[in-house]
Amino acid sequence: MSPFPITLKQLESFVAVAEGLSFKNAANRLNRSQPAITAHVQALEAQLGLPLLHRTTRSVRLSEPGEQLLQQVRGTLRDLDELVRNFREHRGLERGRVRIAASPSCVSSMLPDAISNFAINHPNISIEIREVYANEILDLLSRDEVELGLGPFNQAIRGFDFRLLRIDPYAVVMSPTYHLADRDALSISDILDEPMLLMPRISAVYREVETLFSDAGRVLRPKLEVVHHQSLFSMVEAGLGITIMPPIAVPSGNFKCIRLHRPEIARDIGLITTTGTSLAPAATEFAETIAAATAPTANT
Repeated sequence: MSPFPITLKQLESFVAVAEGLSFKNAANRLNRSQPAITAHVQALEAQLGLPLLHRTTRSVRLSEPGEQLLQQVRGTLRDLDELVRNFREHRGLERGRVRIAASPSCVSSMLPDAISNFAINHPNISIEIREVYANEILDLLSRDEVELGLGPFNQAIRGFDFRLLRIDPYAVVMSPTYHLADRDALSISDILDEPMLLMPRISAVYREVETLFSDAGRVLRPKLEVVHHQSLFSMVEAGLGITIMPPIAVPSGNFKCIRLHRPEIARDIGLITTTGTSLAPAATEFAETIAAATAPTANT
């Protein structure tokens, strides 16, 4: 057997000759010289140790090993062509998929415009969204289940890169008929004894409010904990209590957002990726689209 490995050019030349039963036609088809085609087929035969073609001065026909090889190599070359075409389409943003994990407030307030804008230029790229709490975003990124994260981030956490898009201050949210609704600003001491309605303990907002209460010397005991934003704000709208949320998370409706001061707290919102990971072209483009669609706030 030849010490040299089988090459793609050898296989392409063999298939072209075998399908057309002509070295001349194979050379024209592949835009190669006829001696090069001959050399490729001869090298392939030497490597395999079997005659693949029966040649005369007038004709070319396949041997039995040549028939078997043709059937197998056709599929291999077809699959390889498809693979290369897929990668070129991904590079050219003609097709592909972007997987992103985002916090609920970012899904509702930041992604709709970004997805709409992205779809105009890249209609064949699908967007897969995982709507999760902030700490789950990092888990999904660590397990390579998503390429991008969008949400609040503590920049002291190692192993992730963060691109700040906006800074969201927290506000006290209530019904317009709630007894504190006429205030311009509220301190934590003003609301320590109010019925507090919150998202679950796993949420970043719960942890922020818990810290506020702890710093004020109190233990946070919510009146209600609910999983879904819609349920939470239905309770607030019904006057069952108040919540603390960034205004970005508050849906349109019958709500009053009052600035929280003493202390003023805010969260950093942005794009999160795993350190050392190179994004695919589609994910890179979508990240830029999100950044462009995010209007700067007065705090940024």
